[in-house]
Amino acid sequence: MHHFVAHALPGRLLFRTWEEGLHLYNLILTVFPEAVAVVVMPDHIHILLPHPDKTKRLRTLMSAHAQWIAHRRGGSDGVFLWSPAPLPEAVVDEQKERRNVRYVHLNPCRNRLVSDPLSWPLSSHRDHVGLGNRMFPSPKEGVEGFHRYVSADPSGTVQGTEMPHIRYETFDLL
Repeated sequence: MHHFVAHALPGRLLFRTWEEGLHLYNLILTVFPEAVAVVVMPDHIHILLPHPDKTKRLRTLMSAHAQWIAHRRGGSDGVFLWSPAPLPEAVVDEQKERRNVRYVHLNPCRNRLVSDPLSWPLSSHRDHVGLGNRMFPSPKEGVEGFHRYVSADPSGTVQGTEMPHIRYETFDLL
């Protein structure tokens, strides 16, 4: 497993609107369909991948988003958006992989953007627990146990947060 972190240039934001953030999030999921965990933050991204040889695709993704931002904002505003693409950090065992997934999913809480990782729409955490649009493999401990593990942190809620329970009412169409 390999952990990529890519930062915006100092003083720059990768997105100013949810539409821009969603563009980057969807671009990451398109370019890296094999991603294990993803989060898009205002000034950086995290991507966990099962293999290390993806820096070329990461640079292409960074360039594509910068060009899209420049076109969207009119001019060269997005052209100089990213710091140079970093090398990934190797994640060597299953326990470290689990902690890295948790770290990625808790990033919005640790940066005090939300208090519950389910509240951040630009994260694969919602997908991991079945509340997003993309299917990820089910966590070994089940979705409620996985969410409790991720959300139980001083940056969120120490005891963890509950999974929302959706109740569907039955009705007759006749």
